Amino acid sequence: MHYVIQQSIYKPQNLQILLEVLERLALPYDLVKANADLSLEPEVNPQGKVFVFGAWRMAAIAQQRQWSPASFLNENFDYVVWQLQLGSQLLNANAQVLKFKEIHDLQRRYFIRPTQDTKAFDGAVFDADKVKALQSMTIKAYLLSTYLKEIAY
Repeated sequence: MHYVIQQSIYKPQNLQILLEVLERLALPYDLVKANADLSLEPEVNPQGKVFVFGAWRMAAIAQQRQWSPASFLNENFDYVVWQLQLGSQLLNANAQVLKFKEIHDLQRRYFIRPTQDTKAFDGAVFDADKVKALQSMTIKAYLLSTYLKEIAY
């Protein structure tokens, strides 16, 4: 397995630990910058099995280059898939997966998170007012309005 590691996303001490482990185990790796156009600096093209450590951009680069196993960010990295595969062994196995518009009981609070690890928003406990806000606008609009309120204070 060859590892391609994205620069500048890990705390320096954590990156150092990762690199030390790879070196101690004599595992090949490249440290790269992942550009917005999905190019790498330096350009690398490892052969055989390749695994990437990085953000969504690195996962996209791995997918574009058809590296395998690529990353943890794939079609299986979704709570719905985990529910189907793990059943009662899954933490919070009895959780419901709903669209915002499907939440009707506004007398209680809900823990809400995306099913995929897209970082679209952080999982949090939402009260009735926040659920109503999410039901009446797009997620993007809601996040933008929340962000603007936070920086205004």
